Formats: sequence, C-alpha cells, structure tokens
Amino acid sequence: MKAKAPWLATLATCAIALSGCSTPTKITADPSAPTYGTIRISTGISEETALIATIYSQALQEAGYTTELVDTGTDRAGYLKAMEQEHTPEPTPENNEDTPYNDPNTVDITPDYSGNLLLYLTNDGKFSPAYIQQERQKISEENPNAMYTYGWGENDQAAGEESVPTAQEYDPNLDQLTPQNNETPPQSTPTPTPTPTGLNAKGLSDNEIINAIKQVLPFGLSTLKPASAQNRDALVITKATAAKYQLKSLADIAQHCKELTLGAPESFKHRSYGLQALERYYHCVPKNFRPINSQEKLSEELASDNVHIADIFSASATIEDNAYTVLEDPAGIFISQQIVPIVRAEELPQSAREAIDSVSSRLSSTDLTEFNRLTSGHGAISNEDVAKFWLKTSRE
Repeated sequence: MKAKAPWLATLATCAIALSGCSTPTKITADPSAPTYGTIRISTGISEETALIATIYSQALQEAGYTTELVDTGTDRAGYLKAMEQEHTPEPTPENNEDTPYNDPNTVDITPDYSGNLLLYLTNDGKFSPAYIQQERQKISEENPNAMYTYGWGENDQAAGEESVPTAQEYDPNLDQLTPQNNETPPQSTPTPTPTPTGLNAKGLSDNEIINAIKQVLPFGLSTLKPASAQNRDALVITKATAAKYQLKSLADIAQHCKELTLGAPESFKHRSYGLQALERYYHCVPKNFRPINSQEKLSEELASDNVHIADIFSASATIEDNAYTVLEDPAGIFISQQIVPIVRAEELPQSAREAIDSVSSRLSSTDLTEFNRLTSGHGAISNEDVAKFWLKTSRE
C-alpha cells in the first residue's frame, strides 16, 4: 500500500507535464448508467496498468457508472480468462433470484501493452494472425464443442515454448461469446502448410499491431482506441559509458559488446526482441548477462557500473532522473507498446466506451513517466490521488 504523503506541492509541479500534450475532453454523465450494473476493470499485469485501470474507473464514475477494480494476477492468461466469464442475468421479480447482476469473476475492461499482448497471443511471433485464424477454423470443424487455446506460457514467458495451437473441451460455464465486432468466424480455408507462418513483429506499425491484436483475441473481445502513451523496452547506459565507448546507438555497440555486461529481466534471454535480436541485428553478444527483474534494482546496478547496459522501460522516471542515455534502435527491434484498453466487445454501453476513449485521447508517454515518478520512492502518492489529479488537469 503506497503512502498518502503530502502531495499537493509535488502534483502542482507536475501539472504542466501532465497536461501539456493533452486534448481537452469532457466526460458526459449518462442518466441510464446506474441501471447498467457494475463495470469491473482488471488492474492488469503491472503497477502501471493498475494506475491506468484506476483512471478508467474514475472516468467511468464521472459518466455515472458503478465500477470495481479486480486483481486478476500479473499474467495475461488471468485477465483474459476473467474477460470470458459469463455475466449472471439481472434478477427480476419474475425469477426472484438473489444472484447479483454481474458474476464477481467477470472483467469488462483491462489496460495492456499492445506489443507484448500481440506477442503473447502469437507465441512470441511464431504464429501469424492468418495461421491462428486457420487453426481456429480447423479446430471448430473437427470438434464444434472445442475452443481454441490462445496464448502460451505463464506470466508472459511465452518465448522458448515449442507448443502449437491446441483445442480444449468447451466449458458450459463459459459464455458462447459472439465474434468481435459482430464478425462471423473465418469461413473454410485450405489446410495450412506444415510450417506455421511467423509474425514479423519488428516490422509492424502501431496501427498494424492493433489490427493484428483484434484478429487473434478470443472471440467476444476487442479493443478500444489506443493511447499514444507508450512504455517499451529501451537499452540505456550512463553518460560515462557513452563517452568511454562513443555510444549513441545500438548500431555502435558491436565492437565493444564483448566488454559490456547487460542487465535485463530474465525473459530477455528468450524474447524475440532480446538477446537473439541483439545478435542478429546488431552483432552484439554481451560479455555477461545478468537477469534482474526489478527495474529499481536495474537502475541501481547501472548507476554502480555493475552492469554497463540495462533494459529499462522507456517511461521510467529513472532515465531522466539519472541522466541515462537511451541507445537509439535503428533496426526497430523493440516493438511498440501502446496502452490499449481490451474490452468485452458486446457488453459496454456507448457512453462507457466514450469515457475510456476520452482517457486514451489524452494519455501521453510523458504522463506515464510522471506517474512513475509520483507513485514510487519515498512519499509515494496513491493511484487514486494521481488518477483524480490527472483527470482534472489533463482537460483544463
């Protein structure tokens, strides 16, 4: 639980940063919202998505809705499963049921990162959306009661798994959700080739990533408008290391890489944009690799020169606060990571969608950096206070 230390002065100094790139947008209260029931929002896979979920919650409350934040764990399988749960019918005088309107295990909205979500749904890019759609159709034809198993691995550690798309028996407790955007499932297609078509994630634009996600999400789920805000992987170094080796870009590190120790989350060893991409696109095989999952610890080790290069997320306040140098990525190995709302496609009323879109239209990468600064370290501010402040200042 983060402390609610005195924060007004701190927030005041951040007002310009949090609102400078925003578009004034008003959230209009919907008189019919109270009749909908509770909108449940997953806190997602990280502390940052938990804060974004809090902003969604407060925006929906402005529109007149009752909301609830739900902890679905830190892996994508958890929130995707929760989003496929069936809503319980609303009690009526006729059925005289005491069951609440919404199943407590059901989630309606989850904020996520576009690039890593796509990689999760495509087995780290091993399968293209077209191939996945073919497999879904094939499974459906072979067994109408089977469901396509999306995603691979636990806690987003999909890479390195040699699994292939599979089917599981239909669970009658789950809803037969209609295809997203009222689309029908893909029609009969030729049997796919034995070798799955891969996804060239490195070459995808922001829009292409979002469109690909829509193709491979479980039926019944879709996306709302993504924010421009991004928090992607970045390889950073200290000013001293940059000067010593004359480094500005990842393209500069090939001749020095064998002298340098790289610190990064353990998954970096296996991910398509990790060590293998460094070797393939930049001819870099580090002297040592130190698996460090804590971003705070990574920064400490970098500042102490125990690691020379660190994989620190681009919106981390530690980059600016420590004057680290972000190495340019001319080959584009680090996939785009926009904040994107995942929703139950047929569930949310239009006014609720508009409230979330209002948030996305204003949320910037600079905001994410300020959020990180305000909610970490000594005297950290609660998500609720930061969300309230941002919603107010971002439209002034």
